[in-house]
Amino acid sequence: SLLGSNVPLVRESGLLVRSDLALRLAGDGRHETEITGTARLHDSLILSDVRSLIPRSGPRGVGSRRAPYFSVQKDPLADWKLGVEITGPRFLRLRTPLFSGVASTRIRLGGTLGEPRAVGEVSLDEGSVTLPFATFRVQQGGVSLTEANPFDPQIAVSATGRRLVYDLRMEVAGSVAAPTVSFSSSPPLDSERVLLLVMAGEAPLGEINYSGQQRFVRLGTYLGQSFFSRISSDPGRAERFSLTSGERVSRQGRETYSFSYPLDERWSFVGEYDEFDEYNLGVKWRIIRDAPPVPEPKVKSSP
Repeated sequence: SLLGSNVPLVRESGLLVRSDLALRLAGDGRHETEITGTARLHDSLILSDVRSLIPRSGPRGVGSRRAPYFSVQKDPLADWKLGVEITGPRFLRLRTPLFSGVASTRIRLGGTLGEPRAVGEVSLDEGSVTLPFATFRVQQGGVSLTEANPFDPQIAVSATGRRLVYDLRMEVAGSVAAPTVSFSSSPPLDSERVLLLVMAGEAPLGEINYSGQQRFVRLGTYLGQSFFSRISSDPGRAERFSLTSGERVSRQGRETYSFSYPLDERWSFVGEYDEFDEYNLGVKWRIIRDAPPVPEPKVKSSP
């Protein structure tokens, strides 16, 4: 039996995965050796583009080049069977210039050490996609591995946002290595117009026209948000910092702004420039706190 807490399963630049382990190795020489038990992931962090962490080189059949991205080829370990349950409620924080959020997972690891197979999913509990001229809030999404396709993780994410007078929607689908991204809006615009709106700030009907200097300032703000989240002494608070702009057009033809900065679990400092061309500052108090996660039962090791 093997018990461990805060074990760094992966630790490299831009990626940290921690786990509590409760594993058991069983075999007597006459039967197949098997590794069973649980791995509870927690307090993990990704700071790099997720796709940059996926191995791309090497033959397709090599185990370490496909999900779940590891393989033990040494005999007799390669033939050892796996039966490990991997869980992780809100175990992962993703903080990249493009995406920030929190994810949970539940995966069944089977097969052998030489040919491991993972079936399950990593789901997004919350998240946002930040582009230079729009922010999309994730409504639902995750990455899944199925029995029919256990080696090629599939992504499905749906996010919504607002820019000027348009309610926007972004869909990400397909393979994690090469996903397909599509945009739609209400009132309707084609995907290319929406992309120009959120990336370059080009208003389809000329609601707002940006000068070259204004576009440069806007891109600086976009990069500054990422910088703020990295230097904050409280990473959790930095992730909840919210700055939105351009959701509406004011009476004077300017884009609106709003921000929210958490002071503690209940109090936040908020401000806005609204559609009536007025500046407002204040504090917000949350009446109901988030429910704490329910702890999972501990697995006792056998003597």
